[in-house]
Amino acid sequence: MRRIVFGDPHANYLGIESILAEIHYNSVDDIIVFVGDYCDHFTEHKTRDARKTVDLLIKLQKKAPDTTFFIFGNHDEWFRDWINQGGIPEEIWWFQGGWQTLSSYAPKEALDGKYLPKTFHLDEYAIEALRKKHIPETHKQFFRNLPLYYIDDEMVCVHGGFPIDITDRHIVLNMMLLGRKIKDPHHRRQMLWDRTFWQGYAMALQIFREYFDNRYLITGHTQCTTSGMYQEVTDGPFVHHKNKKWINIDSSGLHAVVIDGNDYKIVGQSEEWEVD
Repeated sequence: MRRIVFGDPHANYLGIESILAEIHYNSVDDIIVFVGDYCDHFTEHKTRDARKTVDLLIKLQKKAPDTTFFIFGNHDEWFRDWINQGGIPEEIWWFQGGWQTLSSYAPKEALDGKYLPKTFHLDEYAIEALRKKHIPETHKQFFRNLPLYYIDDEMVCVHGGFPIDITDRHIVLNMMLLGRKIKDPHHRRQMLWDRTFWQGYAMALQIFREYFDNRYLITGHTQCTTSGMYQEVTDGPFVHHKNKKWINIDSSGLHAVVIDGNDYKIVGQSEEWEVD
């Protein structure tokens, strides 16, 4: 049984469809995992659409509910919090893809700038109407029910990483090994936002093996780096320089790692997919 792990889609439904076709995805025989950040993209990504992406993901899960898994990402948290709380969105989210996400759900008349301007002068009443009337309930539940990690006998997948504090790290890894839900807000935030653990300092490598032996570690969240610790590249995916089973699958486009026994390959592209 193959394991297919996608990097951060960021509304890239065309990329998902293309990769699934390229690898001849079989919903009966393959396990598929997404590492989070399903919404939010930037203006230059002309063909991306958050609503179409979530529609596709829900469709995939309905077809193979026992072998299709989605992990919570930091952008998903921004969207989920707004879904739950309403009101004017956080400005940091609005300018990091929030506008594009809400625009994908908005009726056409909303896109004339009346209450979804790219600037941050928003009509709270209209924004609340958008939240209540135009976000499908299935999409709300999708974002509300995302777990923080995926784990099986072959691999561990998280969006960002693990707590930096050693004691907190042991607590989280032990809870994951036992299959328990991570509830502590501090632990949850670090698993969404951490960019350091996958880099694999000696202690991180040692701690990970203590809990998970020689499993794959697949993360997203960190799109680019020029650090001398890794390959000298400016765009992901990245394979750890000391452990080829540690892979950060995020990129400016979309990539996935296909694990088949002891072998794996990375597929995808950094360019945008175009509508046929």
